[in-house]
Amino acid sequence: FRRTEADCEKQWLEHGEKSGACACVCVLSDAGGEGSLHVANLGDCRAVLGRSETAHRTAAVRLTTDHRATAPDEARRIAAAGGQVVDKRALGDLIPSRTL
Repeated sequence: FRRTEADCEKQWLEHGEKSGACACVCVLSDAGGEGSLHVANLGDCRAVLGRSETAHRTAAVRLTTDHRATAPDEARRIAAAGGQVVDKRALGDLIPSRTL
């Protein structure tokens, strides 16, 4: 991810690109006999876990928060970094506020 981000950033700076990609990654591990789930997301990709409540019912459990310019905390973060939200879009163009 770091190398990809660095390569993309270099190209964006050289060519003035404003495009990107959203991502969601989940890693399930059983290291040491203890199960763990690690989840990361970027942009408006969302991780949801299905949890059985009964034999015939599964509940959706949201594991991540979307990174959207419409979220007040994201709008504040964008402004603090010198960006702007115009018409509920980062830089007036993008709905996801974080991308690769």
